[in-house]
Amino acid sequence: MTDASSQTTNPRQTHTHNSIPSYGSSSNDVHWFPMRVAYDKDVLTICLALNEQKIEYFLPTDDAVVVNGESTKVVKKPKLKDLIFVHSTKSHLTELKHKNTKCRYLRFITYIPYSEIRNGMTLLERSASNRIIIIPDAEMEQFIKVVSNDKINITLIPYSETFNHIGRKIRILQGPLEDCVGTLRRIKNNKHVHIDCGGIVTVQLGYMRKEMYELLD
Repeated sequence: MTDASSQTTNPRQTHTHNSIPSYGSSSNDVHWFPMRVAYDKDVLTICLALNEQKIEYFLPTDDAVVVNGESTKVVKKPKLKDLIFVHSTKSHLTELKHKNTKCRYLRFITYIPYSEIRNGMTLLERSASNRIIIIPDAEMEQFIKVVSNDKINITLIPYSETFNHIGRKIRILQGPLEDCVGTLRRIKNNKHVHIDCGGIVTVQLGYMRKEMYELLD
């Protein structure tokens, strides 16, 4: 199981982001699925169930100190209370959601391909056009690498559709994130390096000197 030290977007949002892969793969293919935890249910309880089922997952967490009388202990606190990344097949996760009470609040996150959007779509048409978001392995591996590194300062923020239209691709040349590919964006007159993940969430890195990265386009 993968556990580490990480807002998301509307599950009905429309995606045009090119990191979203083809939706034509089999329901028995193993993928990384970003999944919502509905109704404010405890994501850590779901993690226990995934551990029991030996299903790999990634839950970005922080260490938090809890004081109980004269004793203290360090516990894991999710960075994102309603989002977890699960590595399995669509068919297995669908079965798990129906048969395991701890996992019934997991929800796939969907989008409608830009090419299928038209005015006046009925709810039935929208439902038929929905596709489940899958995060490519390489993109997920990079996201895990960045979020799991305790030597850098990061901020996790929801991915914005605006991000599709701003920024330049870069490659980090130095430091613990060497060779990671991100996007340099100017937001409110400040430049930030972002490591995007599936059009769901982005990791905003701290200040980075120009010599630490190269432009790719």
